[in-house]
Amino acid sequence: MGTRFLSYGQNVLRRLFPEGVEYGISDDPMKGMTLEFVPKVDLYDSGTKIIVEADLPGVSSKDLRVKVINGDLYIEGEREIEGNEEFVYSCCERPSGLFSRQLKLPDSADLTRVKSQFKNGVLRIEFDKKPTPSRNEIEIKIQ
Repeated sequence: MGTRFLSYGQNVLRRLFPEGVEYGISDDPMKGMTLEFVPKVDLYDSGTKIIVEADLPGVSSKDLRVKVINGDLYIEGEREIEGNEEFVYSCCERPSGLFSRQLKLPDSADLTRVKSQFKNGVLRIEFDKKPTPSRNEIEIKIQ
């Protein structure tokens, strides 16, 4: 039943998205779905910093680009998995190729005060938070 259900699901996706879907669908049941590498990313507020962590296993720092444009963080690069085209794979689940992630940074992130570290396949980017404006109350006298 599992294989038949998967085949039915693939047929439904093909009808809904004739141009294909993000991950692509293979007609070869041994290949299953061919995946693109999409890094998993966390974005959180630690109280004093805005922190982004991205899992990038198999990516070299020389193949990685990080930039901020109009408050959006872009993480781009290429992951190359060495293989041999002469091999006949029964299973191939480690995708490679170009990748790109885009995240909207919170307005509280100070884009001029940032540091990053790439260690053990994890990219960590820390933005200082902008100081919260203090509430200065000024009484205006009415004349």
